[in-house]
Amino acid sequence: MDEYVSRFNVNPYYCHNVESAFYEEADKKWKVEVKNTRVTDKEVCPQVYYADFLVVATGENSQAIIPELPGLETFNGKVIHASDYKCGASFRDKSVLVIGCGNSGMEISTEIVRIGMILLNFLPVNMVDRFVSFLAMFSYSDLPSYGIHQPAEGPFFYKTLTGKTLVIDRGTIKKIRSQKIKVFPGIEKIHNNIVEFKNGALQRFDAIVLATGYRSVAHNWLKDYKFIFNEDDKPKNKYPNHWKGEKGVYCVGFTGRGIQGISSDSKAVAEDIYQLVMAQKSTYAARMV
Repeated sequence: MDEYVSRFNVNPYYCHNVESAFYEEADKKWKVEVKNTRVTDKEVCPQVYYADFLVVATGENSQAIIPELPGLETFNGKVIHASDYKCGASFRDKSVLVIGCGNSGMEISTEIVRIGMILLNFLPVNMVDRFVSFLAMFSYSDLPSYGIHQPAEGPFFYKTLTGKTLVIDRGTIKKIRSQKIKVFPGIEKIHNNIVEFKNGALQRFDAIVLATGYRSVAHNWLKDYKFIFNEDDKPKNKYPNHWKGEKGVYCVGFTGRGIQGISSDSKAVAEDIYQLVMAQKSTYAARMV
């Protein structure tokens, strides 16, 4: 990493938060206002930067999603989001309800995922999905009886379609089969420490962990988000042209395709900016002749 920074003269600004970014038509540039978080004086004006290009690489997982659950405010125990989870010591010997851990995908083992990742280099997603789903049947065909139902889409297509990373089984299924972990349907309501589920079951819990995912908050600071995103902070252009917007704005890592998607987006953005800069230089040189 240090070698990369040195070679390309990358000088990141740490402890700086982007307050706003918008496109100024008059100057044909992006105006970015930044706050130095190490300065506590509230009267200090934000730093302002101008750029021909703006790359939004803040990712899809910027802010924890807190779901609206009827009666959650009445719960007497500890309620935390997974982003605040450190270790299980504080939950020892307690009954804990994990909400939103995802009940699809735990039937996929580490070995099957590795096989699938290799095959994706040579075969289309639909063929790989059919193959890994077939392998999964031998070990996890009994899961519907425990309340875990396989989605209609294959695991890799599901990841591309929804952006949701499937849970890889690292011992969870064994605990479910032994009833150390119980799977419940959706929540109807919460009253104090009693949770009522959609099937009418009542269960008392000492704590709740919200494993309900994250969302992007780019629209909070990117005032002209309409040039690249829709209302849900998703690229408005369809894959594989999602990474390029209007007015010189780009996005990296907003398709739910993990590291591979981020790498692909980065290369596409860098190449496009390079081509535009070279074209501008050629135009300028021609005018000087």
